[in-house]
Amino acid sequence: MTELRIQDLHVGYGGDDIVDGVSLTIEGGEVLVVLGHNAAGKSTLLKGVAGLATCTSGSAQIDGVVLDRLPTPGRVRAGLGYVPADRALFDGLTVREHLVIGAYTLGRREGRARVAAVEQRFGGALGRLRNTSVQGLSGGQKQLVAIGRALVASPRVLLLDEPTIGLSPAVVTAVMATIDELRAEGLALLVVEQNVTTALGHADRAVVLTHGRITLEGDAAKLLEDDSIGAHLVADGDRLEATRDDGNAEGEPR
Repeated sequence: MTELRIQDLHVGYGGDDIVDGVSLTIEGGEVLVVLGHNAAGKSTLLKGVAGLATCTSGSAQIDGVVLDRLPTPGRVRAGLGYVPADRALFDGLTVREHLVIGAYTLGRREGRARVAAVEQRFGGALGRLRNTSVQGLSGGQKQLVAIGRALVASPRVLLLDEPTIGLSPAVVTAVMATIDELRAEGLALLVVEQNVTTALGHADRAVVLTHGRITLEGDAAKLLEDDSIGAHLVADGDRLEATRDDGNAEGEPR
């Protein structure tokens, strides 16, 4: 069974550790959500695993393969997929061109087959939009493109950074349903999310980061009923921005 193992990971910028000794294990068919106040280190944790931020010590492994010193293509080949919070889409490119980017570690024949397969996911939505520039897509459609691009390489572990940010409630529901589907397919999913109710409602387990350290962890369903979780989402007088059930409408500031 697939396993992402993070051991005593320290991640930082300019000599300062933002993530301070985090250890997690996520298995295939499981969703683990990371919660926390702004600047708690949630996104930095994912970037460290993805190789986009400096890991100063500790390690991350997929099925025993150490990711720490692998370049991005090596991490992708090891089974890692990553969807950033800003989606990293290019306005001048079509949906299909973005999916082709996701095939860059594959041979031509395999890449074409994988792109065609991903175009049929999500009810065929990406296939219908294949020749459409992403510039004209809705927020929800753009998120599907970003997820689809990551899926082209057939990851066993998928990192999702704030996948519902800026989306309307209806689109949030659709995105979370996609996460449920990927879990059912056996992927291990590590998800950073701001909407506590939504996140815990779809996760198996959850952790709360405070200043880069895990201060609370447990079964998601139990944490959803735990009134004390709010105290763990407060730091320096600032409460987590989005704990309500209504999400953030498209176009609203983060």
